[in-house]
Amino acid sequence: MKFLNKHSLNKYCSIKYRKRRLLKALTKAQELYNSDKYVKAIGLYGRILEMIDESETRRRASIFEKIGDMYNEHELYADAKAAYEKAVAAEPNLSHVRFSLGICYSELKETADAKEQFAHAFWLVADDSSDLRRGASYLESNGWTDLADAWTERAEKLDSQKSWKNE
Repeated sequence: MKFLNKHSLNKYCSIKYRKRRLLKALTKAQELYNSDKYVKAIGLYGRILEMIDESETRRRASIFEKIGDMYNEHELYADAKAAYEKAVAAEPNLSHVRFSLGICYSELKETADAKEQFAHAFWLVADDSSDLRRGASYLESNGWTDLADAWTERAEKLDSQKSWKNE
């Protein structure tokens, strides 16, 4: 076992305290979210973002995604869009965030941007037929039939490849 000097011990305790405080805040924010107290949850998530280092891109993206989801549930698409854009800036390869951002653009009648986000999402989920089918269903029901057809075609191709492998 390595012995810690006073400075190292203080640093270790500080990091441990910070992690415990962060976990407690995340748990509380999730409880607020689950009990439909979105305004309080968003405020707490904002304070959590201040506690998280910029280098923790995955965690930051996850929090921005949750904030976007809360705004999205209340059809506050401009606010949701801003949160999702921050999530994408932190972690660009999250298909579900790209898809949610596309929905916001679509609802805000920013068609070109919506199509771009749906295309990003398509390539990020290109190997998951169930996600492709869910995406296709949304796209079809919202008039994006050309994209929905591409998503469905890709899902069917994946399913047929899987059935060949299983035979």
